[in-house]
Amino acid sequence: MSAANDVSVARDRLLRNRFSFVIVKNGKVIAESKSSGIKALVDAIAIIQENMAGAALADKVVGRAAILLAAKAKIGAVYAKLLSVPALELASTLSISLMYDRTTAKILNRRKDDTCPFEKMVAGLVDPKKAFQILKECTMDSSVK
Repeated sequence: MSAANDVSVARDRLLRNRFSFVIVKNGKVIAESKSSGIKALVDAIAIIQENMAGAALADKVVGRAAILLAAKAKIGAVYAKLLSVPALELASTLSISLMYDRTTAKILNRRKDDTCPFEKMVAGLVDPKKAFQILKECTMDSSVK
């Protein structure tokens, strides 16, 4: 199954079932979650990263943090319902194929009054391994939302 087909399968499943993200490889769902925020994606990558190479990720909201995580897992294609412009630029640099519905200048926090804290943590980073370590450590801290 092609990467384009995997993106379509992941996107359709994301939108039909109200998941926060879905990862598909060779036509099969290998990870999905209804949890909001980036923690579930960090956890999925920590557990099954070696099986994600070449997979497709569909996510509701994609910023730099999610693109860096996708690069860490060697995910080849990403669909975003909402994509930040900085994530769009970074995906191009990291050779990640993108499909998206809308763009936004930045990803906001849950209160919609500031930039997402995870986006702040990876601002300026281009190293997926370093970003993964930072995001993994901070998602273990329940005070970060």
